Amino acid sequence: MSDPSVPPLPLSLVDGLYVSKVECPLHDHLVNPPQIWFSSGESPVWSSGGGAAKLTPVAIYSTAVFRIVLTTASLVPIKALTAPLTLVGKSGEWTVFNSQKKQTVPDLVKDLVVNEPTFNGTIKPLPWGLSAKITWTLSGSDPKQTTYACETEVEVYVFPPNMPNYVIRGGLPVRLLSLKALWPNWMSSAATDWVAFVIDAIFHNPLLEYETWW
Repeated sequence: MSDPSVPPLPLSLVDGLYVSKVECPLHDHLVNPPQIWFSSGESPVWSSGGGAAKLTPVAIYSTAVFRIVLTTASLVPIKALTAPLTLVGKSGEWTVFNSQKKQTVPDLVKDLVVNEPTFNGTIKPLPWGLSAKITWTLSGSDPKQTTYACETEVEVYVFPPNMPNYVIRGGLPVRLLSLKALWPNWMSSAATDWVAFVIDAIFHNPLLEYETWW
């Protein structure tokens, strides 16, 4: 590992981040035309777009596998690093992705999975949600060598297995998922019962009030 007292050198490492499978569509019907994000096979999560970065929200199970496409510019400095290499993607204190036991560049950037988040040292139960920047750091095993870093964005929602068929077919509104009253509050709280958390939010958070007239 590199010397932690030396800040990483910025380098455009990631050209694209992809996930092996999504489990249901996500949609936004409040824009015109409506947007739907879904792929029957591998789906992009983030791509550099040649300077115009593109973010794709995805709904997955925790078994989903990610892979990274490296930029051409990063290959020369990466090849100079001493194996085994370490690639880590973090958001705040959450190490979202890592490939610390990989040996070479081809292995380093595939078979990545989302690591379990923790709250106060306790693993957070599913579901998980993350809409944030990821800071990627790449280092070799020689501490004297340079560590490289870059940022991408992700919008990933990780669900328990066996989602209901109506969700798999009809999808979920991405604006609902991104409401602070739901996912961000859930991820930053000590709550461990998702159903109880949602019920409490619906009845006590004015942002989620739903009124009917008879």
